[in-house]
Amino acid sequence: MMNRIYLCGSEQDSSLTLRLKKALERYGTVRYRGICSGSGQKEFFLEEGESWPTSRQERGLLLLKDSFSTGGGDIPQKGWTAVLRSDHTKAVCALRGTGIPAVTCGSALRDSLSLSSWDFPQGAVSLLRGVTTLEGEALEPGEIPVIMEGPCSRDWMPLLCAVLLLCGVPSSQGYRL
Repeated sequence: MMNRIYLCGSEQDSSLTLRLKKALERYGTVRYRGICSGSGQKEFFLEEGESWPTSRQERGLLLLKDSFSTGGGDIPQKGWTAVLRSDHTKAVCALRGTGIPAVTCGSALRDSLSLSSWDFPQGAVSLLRGVTTLEGEALEPGEIPVIMEGPCSRDWMPLLCAVLLLCGVPSSQGYRL
């Protein structure tokens, strides 16, 4: 199954996109801007735009970057799951009333994922609430060890882990970001 990930926000805001691409390449093949990189059984298709995806027939993950503001255009059909920082108020407001489930990342108890330790090059993210992968597998709360192979923002680590989890990348051995 191809895991479609649509990054909503300015294409000039590329740091998170490039960091995500690098992380995904460790777990499978990534198609981004017509170029395939990485290797493995998992397949990831990265797209980005400043508004919602234009194809209403698709499904996958919506990763709402810091530069995302309003969504604009037609709201995506069911089948999409949003991943966002819980303190990104514009993204939270844009999702309100859409019916799109959200996996939030932050430091509140109501968030789905939270940073639980940070000591470069190691850290950990807590899955605080059960989530369902794109393939329909239910995941239970737990700790995910993370090895950072380069600088990684404290805000991004839970977002990157959320994408890997929802795409069905097993977390039992931890993640390398």
